[in-house]
Amino acid sequence: MPGGLDLQRVTTARDQYFNGNGWDVVAPDATGASATVLSYDITSFSDYEDTARLAAFFVGDEWRINDRWTANLGLRYDGYAYLDDVKTVVYRTRLWQPRLGAAWNVTGDARNVVKATYGRFGQPTNLNALFYVNQNHLSFQVYANEAMAGYLVGIGPQPLDLNGDGTISDRLLVGSYQGGGTVYARGGRLDATYVEELSASYERALGKTSALGLTLVRRRTRDLIEDYYPAPDAPGLVIDNLPGLERRYSGLELRYQGRMKSHLI
Repeated sequence: MPGGLDLQRVTTARDQYFNGNGWDVVAPDATGASATVLSYDITSFSDYEDTARLAAFFVGDEWRINDRWTANLGLRYDGYAYLDDVKTVVYRTRLWQPRLGAAWNVTGDARNVVKATYGRFGQPTNLNALFYVNQNHLSFQVYANEAMAGYLVGIGPQPLDLNGDGTISDRLLVGSYQGGGTVYARGGRLDATYVEELSASYERALGKTSALGLTLVRRRTRDLIEDYYPAPDAPGLVIDNLPGLERRYSGLELRYQGRMKSHLI
């Protein structure tokens, strides 16, 4: 059974400096107009480097059951570790990825083929998720608009008295950070984001080196990793797999396959 080993080291780095910069997070208010929910004021910024380490193995094979039927089966395992700018592992994750498929040679001459496949595929995680846990790169203040603070707990553009002082402020200081401002839930052991794909296709050979096919495919991206504010009385970002959050794609795709001729001089 064929297989292999995959070892990777992925690094993202920045060397930038700002004074008094920042950005706002906006959302529609009750009238539909854009309004500030959170403001980030950066007071310093410096160089940093984040690293991801991947170790994986995979196996797979194909079996010709008879003149008309072929089956294939595969399995991949990925293990990840993500390190911040001082080389501390901030979270780990792993993923098993089974793949299987079957092909039916309808007319027996390989000119008309029907295929069905299922697969799970790892979705690359954005290394910028490490941005706020770095220890040395920045200091910043976070301000919340209490008139819009309902967004922070998922109830929409509603006022929320975050500090309990009996007033609604449009610029309440909720956090001041010097690196390490984000917490990874569950001790940093997150579930890996993955794509689950089901497909069924019909392919028609046009010649010796080309084919035209129609594929019905459905993809779901699950275990998405996002940040959020856990509660008004516990300001600060938390990174976790948000339950029920997923991306969906369904489509009918027309695919052409061909092989280009090449000539060595």
